[in-house]
This record gives sequence, C-alpha cells and structure tokens, in this order.
Amino acid sequence: KDLEAVDPATIEKVSNLGLSPGATQGLANDGVLVYAKEASDRHLKVGDTLAMRLPEGGVRRLRVAGTYTRGQFLWGNYLVSLKTFESGYPIQRSDPVLVAGAPGVSEQQLKATATAALTGFPSARAQTPDEWQKEVEGFLNGLLNLIYALLGLAIIIAVLGIVNTLALSILERTREIGLLRAIGLGRRQTRAMVRSESVIVAVFGALLGLVVGVFFGWAMVRAIEELTQFAIPWSRLAIFVVLAAVAGVLAALGPARRAARMDVLRAIATE
Repeated sequence: KDLEAVDPATIEKVSNLGLSPGATQGLANDGVLVYAKEASDRHLKVGDTLAMRLPEGGVRRLRVAGTYTRGQFLWGNYLVSLKTFESGYPIQRSDPVLVAGAPGVSEQQLKATATAALTGFPSARAQTPDEWQKEVEGFLNGLLNLIYALLGLAIIIAVLGIVNTLALSILERTREIGLLRAIGLGRRQTRAMVRSESVIVAVFGALLGLVVGVFFGWAMVRAIEELTQFAIPWSRLAIFVVLAAVAGVLAALGPARRAARMDVLRAIATE
C-alpha cells in the first residue's frame, strides 16, 4: 500500500498528519503529498514534479505539494486528492473512512451512530482510534508469539545439536579422556569438563543469535517505525543467555555421564 486518496478540504479536520505549511492547498490541482522520509530518500522537495503511472491515463506528472510526518502506516508514502485518484483508478474503494464528531460528541456516541449507519454493509465496521490501535497491536503481538514459538523450536533443535556434537567429540577423544583419567582426572572433574564445553557452545551460540536478532529487529522497526519504537530489552536478553547456559548443562548430562563412566584401560588402548 503506497498510494491513497484524501479530501483536501477535510483531511486536516479528521487526521493529524503533521503536514508541511500549505500542503493541502496544492493537493487539489494535480498535487501529491509525500511522506517526509520517502521524500528525503528520493530527494524530493516542494515544487518538484513526480511522474506516477496510474492504471488509467498512463503516466501522470504530479507536483509535490508538501510532506507529512505522521500516518505513514495508515496512508502509505503518497497522498493524492480524490479527484486525481478517481481519474486514474477504474475501481474505487474507501479504506479507511475517517469521521469527526461535532463538539461535545464522545467517541462512543460517534461509534454507535456510525455502527447504525453501517448496518447494510457487513464488511465495514466502526472503530475508535484506541480500538484500531489495539487491533494493530494484537496483530503484532500475534506475530511476536509466533516468533517465540519458532524460537522454542530452534532451542530444541539446538540442544539436540549440542548433544550430538558432544557425543561425537567424546567418541573422537576417547584416548585423550582415558589418558586424562589415568593421570588423575576424577569422574566429577570429567563431567565438569564436558558440561563446561557444552555451556560455552550454548552461550556462544546464544550471544551470536542475540546480535543477529537485535540487528534484524532494528531493521524491522525501521520498516514500520510509524507504530514501533526501537528498544533493546536488556533484562530479557540476559534471561535468554542464562537459559542458554541452563540448556547447555542439560544437554551435557548424557555425554558427561558417558565420559565419566568410560573404562580407563580400554580408552587408552583405543586407536
């Protein structure tokens, strides 16, 4: 969604877009409003000509009438007048429709009136700004829960990977472990050695994953910065590192027990 249409005469009454001065006045005559970040990225300024290909009428040359700093998630990167939109699109739609109430009318009263007016349109529904925000937050929370579920699956796979790595490592170092046991390494020390290796692998993997995850989280926030704000949850990340260490300890239980119970003489004789 990159192009939307508004009514220049009423848009400032129903939405605070953070418009530059005089923006809506130039919107009516083949003008276009550009989201401030998009304008900066494309080096557009007020008065520039922007070529835009529409489904009907071919390429239209629109003049940049101004910029806006808010509402990019809702409106996209470009805003044109209803007249310009209707001349370029054969199919018209209204999504969303913003309604402002008269002075003294509460949001709930306005919602009740709008809901009554929409009884013949089952696909349309009235929402207050807070309700719309909660709906968007619910979608983002659902996406976050999905990511947590995938994280849990990744942890299970990682633990199994550590177990396999330790098992192979012990098998390949059978003679080495036997020699260490022969010169005085006790069973408890053997188990501690294997656990230490497991914890190092788990914590190192967790730290690498956190660095990559924070980077991609920052990239996602930059993509939808209208609704989100970048913040690093240090306490939660620290908990993940601790959990990774615990997972490393659990993953080492089987391999550590096997290494500690290894027959010393047979281990030394292994080629």
